[in-house]
Amino acid sequence: MSSADDLAASIEARVRALLAAAEGVAREVHRRAEEEAAAHLTARRAEIDDFARAQLDRIAELGDRLLAHAEALDEQAERATALPGAIDEVVDALAAAAEAIAAEARASLPPRGRREPLRPAGAPDPSAPQQVREAAALLPPRPPHAGGASATPT
Repeated sequence: MSSADDLAASIEARVRALLAAAEGVAREVHRRAEEEAAAHLTARRAEIDDFARAQLDRIAELGDRLLAHAEALDEQAERATALPGAIDEVVDALAAAAEAIAAEARASLPPRGRREPLRPAGAPDPSAPQQVREAAALLPPRPPHAGGASATPT
């Protein structure tokens, strides 16, 4: 073998060694890149899971609030449905009370034959002035007017 063959063999061995080293470095870079990608993917999945969990919690909370509002509306609707019946009961009770008052008033009236005749509409009541004086006597006295004038007419 000649020195040119030796040189070619040496260069070839070096090239192969360099190529093997480059392939080893490339494999290591590739392995590290895969590890970093897997770690990055795991971290992003954890973030997405946390976000999704928070959104599900929020949806559940909103669902609970919506359900509580729906139940409150249902209760209000039930009360509103019962209200007309309650109003009818009050009206019936008022009508019964009015009938009882009317019956009591009729019972306290003198018999028909002994009643005084009715005045025509618009005719003055002869007892009105006396009734006004009696009612005025029941009122408390008026305080003196601030201007010093008498409160009673002269």
